[in-house]
Amino acid sequence: MKKKFIAIILMLFCVTAFMDFPFVTVSAKKSTEQQLEEKKQQIENKESDLKDASSEADQLQSEIDDYESKISELNKKIKTQESKRDKVEKELEEAQKKLDKAKEKKEKYEKIFAQRMEVMYMYGGSGYLDVIFSSSGLSDLISNISNYKELVSYDQSIISNLQQAEAEIATQTKKIEDDKKELDTIIAGLESDKEDLNVLTEAKKYQLTDANESIEAIEEQLDMLEKEAIELSDKLYEENIKNGNYSSGNAYYGRGRTAVVNAAKAQIGNYNGEKFWSWYGFNYRVSWCACFVSWCANEVGYIKAGVIPKFSYVDNGANWFKARGRWKGRSYKPSPGDIIFFDWDGNGVGNHVGIVEYVSGGTVHTIEGNTSNMCARRSYSIGSWNIMGYGVPNY
Repeated sequence: MKKKFIAIILMLFCVTAFMDFPFVTVSAKKSTEQQLEEKKQQIENKESDLKDASSEADQLQSEIDDYESKISELNKKIKTQESKRDKVEKELEEAQKKLDKAKEKKEKYEKIFAQRMEVMYMYGGSGYLDVIFSSSGLSDLISNISNYKELVSYDQSIISNLQQAEAEIATQTKKIEDDKKELDTIIAGLESDKEDLNVLTEAKKYQLTDANESIEAIEEQLDMLEKEAIELSDKLYEENIKNGNYSSGNAYYGRGRTAVVNAAKAQIGNYNGEKFWSWYGFNYRVSWCACFVSWCANEVGYIKAGVIPKFSYVDNGANWFKARGRWKGRSYKPSPGDIIFFDWDGNGVGNHVGIVEYVSGGTVHTIEGNTSNMCARRSYSIGSWNIMGYGVPNY
């Protein structure tokens, strides 16, 4: 009975465990090599994301530049129209002054004319007829009548001229006012267009800020993935050493591009480079960056296979690749195992060389000998001015 009870308890425990974890499965731990391959795929995906984000940012910046260029042109047009308006406003001010003077002059002469008429026709109760009938004779009568007619005609002519001048000035003033209104309308339209472009520009700048923040986040993620990939690569190399996959001397470091990179990686930290320049045949220390590359190539059998030359003078190595059509310029995006050549002086003559470890985004990562007198990792922007070009071995 006791055994039966214990069996039931065990069965219930197993059933409960199964119900609590219905989908748990046991999987084998991924190997370092598998983890490294996955990490490389993640890096590739992230580089694609970075490329897309950078392309979007470039497009936004291009649109912003276009809008700002148009705003600049509008500002020039507005300034031109405002200059015209200032000139018209001065003309309008002068015309208004002339019109006011013309009106004042006409009103003043009309007042003088009215006073003269009052004196001529009604002064002292004597009318026009009284003046005529008071003439001493026919000759005096004719003279008086003629004088009055000439005076009235003169006054009427002056008043008519003043009225005409006032009308002309008023017409000119009206035209200037219309010109000013037209300029005001043009300027208002330009200001409206400018405001619309300012709104669009600000919106694009906000989008660009978001895009740049996205780029920064992706770059941070990419840096982390690359560091993890390097750690996994180093771990894999150590495991291969431990498991006897690599041997000393004429070692086997892998196949293809990986081999020469692994050979170089194993020498990181080597100081002074005697190992490499003495291997080459020198009895004294020389600039040993090319000796280092040659040593790595020899370790994996690529000198014997004619894939990479044995060289101690940098330019000889560059010319070897050029002669075989295996040369690429500085803008080329290299692959691991490519040989990178540098020209620090900008004179077209190579004076440093290294091995490409990997590329991420717009950066090429290398392993170099004789950099600060040691073997070390370095990195450069693709297309950097100091990169002379690349030798691309036929792996």
